[in-house]
Amino acid sequence: MEAALSARVMAKRGDVYDLLAQIRERPAMFLEDHSLVELEKMLQGYEACLWAHDLEEDPEGTPFHTAVFSDWLAETEGWATDCGFAHAFLHEAGDPKAAFARFFELLDRYRFQDVDGAS
Repeated sequence: MEAALSARVMAKRGDVYDLLAQIRERPAMFLEDHSLVELEKMLQGYEACLWAHDLEEDPEGTPFHTAVFSDWLAETEGWATDCGFAHAFLHEAGDPKAAFARFFELLDRYRFQDVDGAS
């Protein structure tokens, strides 16, 4: 019964990429000044909630986890992500709006990469 309920809850609310699509379309509804730092914290909270409630997502494409995404950026872009992906994007882009746009560009590439890790 509990597994069936969890599956219904997950199907009804979508996945992390659905949330990110909403944020991409209307950033001001979710974030102040296109803040990737706020976004990263939000996504970490999202992951913590999934873990706390023993929920799993089955998104289209590569599952999103902030730490895995940060590692992927370090590997593919050569960026220092020790302070998280938000700071890496800000360092590389120079301003919050450019960093926000670049985040979604690379997020799409990350999401739809080949299973073996190739882009």
